[in-house]
Amino acid sequence: MQLNGLTVIGCDGTNVNTGHKEERIKDSDENKESTYYLPHRADIRKGHSATRLRIVLYASAHGKRQLSLNDSLYTGPNLIPDLFSLLHRFRSHPVAITADIQKAYLQLNIDKEDRNFTRFYWSNNPEDDNEEIYRMTRFLFGVCSSHFLLAATIKYHLKWYIEQFPMTCELLEISLHVDDLITGREDIEFAFKTSQEAFTLVA
Repeated sequence: MQLNGLTVIGCDGTNVNTGHKEERIKDSDENKESTYYLPHRADIRKGHSATRLRIVLYASAHGKRQLSLNDSLYTGPNLIPDLFSLLHRFRSHPVAITADIQKAYLQLNIDKEDRNFTRFYWSNNPEDDNEEIYRMTRFLFGVCSSHFLLAATIKYHLKWYIEQFPMTCELLEISLHVDDLITGREDIEFAFKTSQEAFTLVA
């Protein structure tokens, strides 16, 4: 979920999902000068039994006369295909293909040297003062550079398979809008072959 610098991470109701997207750190062991603490709030979803509580991190928050995390990052060039052209090509095919790269951002690691800029405080019991410090280990949705980094990573990944799946790699490069694939083929057999190759590429 992304909205003006917001990032949503899941919880099991009380605890942060440690070891996958976040890691706990000791504040005394880290360089305090090169850090950024992400404010967060709870998003309680009564209709969801698996993920009742989600934590919303805010990368655009800043103090008075200070820069936010998003203010301090290089956004990067826009590598996302033009949506109008993408939809126009999609409608020209008799057989449609749509797909989504599941949890695309969370499949990309943040370098350890950069993780201190994604810190946040967490307590399993908001009524006590035993706060712990965590930091994200995977990409955040609401960080302004994430779109560029995801697109650049996908393009780099496709280069490794261009000789094995030349047509599918070319198709994916012009048909992925962030993590959504919107494309098509001339017939069902060709579409099925493309789908299998695309699955192999991102599996």
